[in-house]
Amino acid sequence: MIVPSFNVYSATIDSCPVDGPTDTTDYIHSVQSSASSIFTTTSSNSINLFSLQASLPLFRTYTNQFTSPITSLVPHSTDPSIFFASEQCGNVKVFDSRAPQNSAQLIVSSSSEDGEIHSMDVGYSGTLVATGGNYAVSFFDIRNGGGSGGSGGSGGNINKATRIGYYEESHTDIITQTRFHPTKDNVVATGGEDCLVCIFDVTRSTEEEAVQSILNVEHPVRRINFFGPSYEGLFSLSGSETMSLWHPESAQRIADHTSIRETFQVDYLIDAEWSDNQLSLLSGTFSGDVKVNTVSADSVTLAATMANGHSAVCRDFVKRDGCYFTGGEDGKLCVWSTEEGGGKYSKADVGVGVSGKKKRDKKKGGKGAAGFSPY
Repeated sequence: MIVPSFNVYSATIDSCPVDGPTDTTDYIHSVQSSASSIFTTTSSNSINLFSLQASLPLFRTYTNQFTSPITSLVPHSTDPSIFFASEQCGNVKVFDSRAPQNSAQLIVSSSSEDGEIHSMDVGYSGTLVATGGNYAVSFFDIRNGGGSGGSGGSGGNINKATRIGYYEESHTDIITQTRFHPTKDNVVATGGEDCLVCIFDVTRSTEEEAVQSILNVEHPVRRINFFGPSYEGLFSLSGSETMSLWHPESAQRIADHTSIRETFQVDYLIDAEWSDNQLSLLSGTFSGDVKVNTVSADSVTLAATMANGHSAVCRDFVKRDGCYFTGGEDGKLCVWSTEEGGGKYSKADVGVGVSGKKKRDKKKGGKGAAGFSPY
């Protein structure tokens, strides 16, 4: 279900619900984007592709491809038709949306010694896969190996991956996050349940030489990513709902924001993203409100509240074309625009719009309690 939604000019971002049932047990777990699509992964281990057109049509659904929870989905950096997905049992598959059938090629197999995969990313223009396991980071070169599969984004077939190395001494617990640097392919960051974020230079021949810095964030790591004009910073969100900012090259903590929940009356932090020359953090309430915060080393400030879209926990978001796309445990994909009239996606198939000019009281336990919230 898609819920497009709409402008911030009246100091709010409101939503328009799609016609149809809102009660569904199929949660949206993650939201990603490429140049042509929005991707969602669900609790039933399926993947949905929505075409980035004005009406946001559902382009394709992949089902029966995974036997365990999907842990990561990564669009190819240069070919918008290709994306990678990992599952907890230890498999990584590559999909090509141009293929006539909803099938995938297995490039990393659970039969290897790596065991489970809890996080995954793809670097070097779609040729190097990094996976985070129970304590080890493994690297697979998909240019080498056996038979060919779907078309590769660099002008050839994507092959069964060859494991070319691994790091097993830096982490001592599950690796929940694996991220290649956006502009430096040789740099990868990992975060784990052991409260550590490790920065590696993958061009080094040994793990000891590869470690650039190890950051002790003092809480189990749930989200990490790079930010800043040159992506020189790194943020970490924890399972304790705290956020810390770091300069990974010097291993210095820039800021430690520990009271976001109390200050902004939210229940959890969703994720953060660097765009439009600022770091934005999204947080949410159990009733479905989503708050947009601007984060700096000195402060966290409220920019907007996105209300009347979700009715349950929001799990993930991505920002594209000036819009926030959010997915949640109510099964909805919501689109929030900061442009008057709904922006590029105002022609999405919507029902009657919900607009708030006054702040409504939130009734405890009631549905649709989220109301207008000013900046």
